Amino acid sequence: MSPSELLLAIYASIAVLLLAASRRAAPWPWRIIASVGFVIVAAALAFGTHRLAAAPMTAVAIVAATLAAVRSRRPPGEPHRRRGILRVVGRWSTAVVAVSVVALDAAFITVFDPLSNDPVRELLELSHAPDFSRLPWADAFEKMHAYLSRAYAMGEWKRIDWTGLHDRAAAKIAEAARGRDRAQYYLALREYLWSLHDGHVGLEGDDGGLRKRAIEGGFGLALLRLDDGRTIAHVVTEDGPAAAAGLRWGARILAWDGVPIDDAAAKTSVLWNGDPPATNEGMALARLKWLARATVGTKVTLEYQNLDESTPHSATLTAKDDQFAPIRAAARSENFSFRSDIVEWRVLPESVGYLKIRAELPSLPQPLPDRIVGRAVRSFLEAKVHGVVIDARANFGGSDKLVPLVMSWFVRERQFYEHASFYDDRTGAFERVPFGTLWTEPREPGFRGPIAVLVDPQCASSGEGLALIARRRPEGHVVGFYATYGSFGMAGAEIRMPEGLTVDYPNGRSLDVRGEIQLDSDWRLEGGVVPDVRVPVTLETARAQYLERRDVVLQAAIDLVK
Repeated sequence: MSPSELLLAIYASIAVLLLAASRRAAPWPWRIIASVGFVIVAAALAFGTHRLAAAPMTAVAIVAATLAAVRSRRPPGEPHRRRGILRVVGRWSTAVVAVSVVALDAAFITVFDPLSNDPVRELLELSHAPDFSRLPWADAFEKMHAYLSRAYAMGEWKRIDWTGLHDRAAAKIAEAARGRDRAQYYLALREYLWSLHDGHVGLEGDDGGLRKRAIEGGFGLALLRLDDGRTIAHVVTEDGPAAAAGLRWGARILAWDGVPIDDAAAKTSVLWNGDPPATNEGMALARLKWLARATVGTKVTLEYQNLDESTPHSATLTAKDDQFAPIRAAARSENFSFRSDIVEWRVLPESVGYLKIRAELPSLPQPLPDRIVGRAVRSFLEAKVHGVVIDARANFGGSDKLVPLVMSWFVRERQFYEHASFYDDRTGAFERVPFGTLWTEPREPGFRGPIAVLVDPQCASSGEGLALIARRRPEGHVVGFYATYGSFGMAGAEIRMPEGLTVDYPNGRSLDVRGEIQLDSDWRLEGGVVPDVRVPVTLETARAQYLERRDVVLQAAIDLVK
């Protein structure tokens, strides 16, 4: 953030609070406040480095200066009407919201800096996304395919067969267009995009209820494959069809609708997964997840064997609307809000520091999360902890820049993090950007003892960078049942399509020191950060994790670092 923008943020906050607090000041102070405000706004627009990004705080400053100018024109002797309590509360509430907007805007600029400083180009780039929304469906698809085959960041890395992908989808798009079948059109686009196996690829817009209808039914269980090859029901809801049929927790699933369970899982579509699974491991987990979901009323015949029984059983289950209870019971979810804390920490009884990082984004209570991590590290040092556990499970990512800033409290020496390259429409190639090279610079006081980063398949995008840095550090470990998601590129690019749909895709690559793509899954569907300490998926760990609700992954990390 430039000095003029820092002054702008300070002015906007102070001016708003003065407007809320003082109603009886003489005209001349307001005249000064208004004049200073307009000068600072002009300086920020002329010399600032983030003109468009600073638009919210600029707007607040302009409004505050204008209101101060209006107040300066009041006659000195004009009496002020008494204000009721509701007006006072409303005035202060507005002031608090305005100051929060300024603080969050300043934090975003700090976290995501550097940004460009060409306001004309920035304004144009807001609508720069290719827009094929007014074209016929088939024509829009052809344009989208041609553009994605050039601009999708992982095409070469994943060795995408663009011709085969096109031919499979084009016929379905053409058929949908002939019948004006929007559902068929949506499905064809989704199948095309999910074939890229990239968690940064998506399809936004109304699906006409297709996804909900396809998966809203459940059989009252969730499935887990153990390391020994058995598939068990690691979640069984009390009021579900499975429990009603006599299936109990830990039951081994032998067959699904007459098909051996492994074969049934292998045939299961992952089309309705929230994002395309990126790795073989992620695919296997998603297939088991969606095998146990269906349209309401679907009947399946299940062959299973309870833990304490020697005889298999067969039961026909009917899917019912269970509000996704088994999925919620099996998942580790984090509800993100800009009003909540991004970082939490505490010292565990084992004299180990615990640090939870939900995302790499600023929030209202924690606009600069790396500073909060620094505060946590100081408390760990004061407590003389033996080690630190960094919990990155379900961390969905955010700002690339924030990752090395957060981890700078834990490295002993300067460490390379990434180069960034983006697709350039002008050259038709991926070009490194000068501001895209990031390093992890040690900060003091830092923690140099053993650390362990906890990961899971929901640890994605920038969140995977926490584990990447830990893995490169002496006495740094990555702990988990499974690897991270394996989608690490720079997301946010869009293509607008007919019927109000938008294609999301990554147009940037994260490169290692050799210039090769890092962490994103390749043509073999291998990628992500693989734990160097894998917690075994056994009946005992499944019972502890999902039935007894003991965090065995955290315990494994504590035992490792203490």
